[in-house]
Amino acid sequence: MNILARLREEFSFVRGNYLVLVVSWILMDFASEMPTLYYGPFVMYDLGASASVLGFIGFASIMALAVVQFPGGYLADRYGRRWLISTLTFGVAFSFLFHVFAPSWEWILVGAMIGSFCLIYQPALMAMISDSTPPEKRGWHFP
Repeated sequence: MNILARLREEFSFVRGNYLVLVVSWILMDFASEMPTLYYGPFVMYDLGASASVLGFIGFASIMALAVVQFPGGYLADRYGRRWLISTLTFGVAFSFLFHVFAPSWEWILVGAMIGSFCLIYQPALMAMISDSTPPEKRGWHFP
């Protein structure tokens, strides 16, 4: 069996919602990695933050993300995954405006926390991925 036919067979389940998610993630990851190299120097040198403040921004963002995980699962079950994901993706996009127009590092902190709070849809996204992936294609599968 040639390699292209094997790959086509192996990844035949990637269609519909799952294909849209995969393509979106590829584009977003590519786009989000470009400014990452300049994030730290921008916040520190242009906006006046110290290394400790930069670390605190990351900590606050991760804590905000952690706080919304359980409520996110509940909201996904209550109101639907698609609604939660589509609505709050715009919230995440809005949070980046705080980064774009930040006059000081405090605005970056607010934007990072708003973005993490809007990621309350992550449990819905993971459930959608799990539902779109056949059980035999999840995780490691030993023959």
